[in-house]
Amino acid sequence: MDERLDLEDLVRRAKVGEVSNREVGRVAEVLRGPGGSETYRLLYVLLRVGAREHEDLAARYIRYSPDPQVAALALNFLCVHWKLFRRYRSEVVKALNGMEWDSLDELKQAAISATGEYLRSASDQFLLDKIIKLAESYEFDLSGRFAVEALARALGEPRATAVFPRGAEEGREWAQSILQRANARLRVDPLAG
Repeated sequence: MDERLDLEDLVRRAKVGEVSNREVGRVAEVLRGPGGSETYRLLYVLLRVGAREHEDLAARYIRYSPDPQVAALALNFLCVHWKLFRRYRSEVVKALNGMEWDSLDELKQAAISATGEYLRSASDQFLLDKIIKLAESYEFDLSGRFAVEALARALGEPRATAVFPRGAEEGREWAQSILQRANARLRVDPLAG
């Protein structure tokens, strides 16, 4: 890690849009080098400030196998915050299918959430069906719960109510209701968005 970059300060300033172009360039330069323990925070700064001129650099981290959290961060920002889902749809599909190196499903869960956000305003029967199939495992799989929440978002639920209820019975009823509504939408959605 380069001593001239104060990452604590850069992260703080990135949140309020106070990182200079020169600093963004330096962050990109460090990210182009060998990976290190600070990759997540460096990438966060680059993505948070919206440095679109470095999109290709950010995108290469979607398949960053040394740290699935870094891959999830890249996918989430590019697809949700930068609204480039269509451009990275094939990467999302790969992540939804699971990557061998994503043992805790961090990238997969980011892909699930990004797909739910995308489907709020787009129609894509393939992706909707994929999320429904993942959601069907909600009772025994955390990714299944993520998928039910993503379906709730896709169906227009606000973030505050698109959260899996805590009680087992209430959770089952809510999940079944979401799955029923999602399957109804699946029957009318066009094939691809």
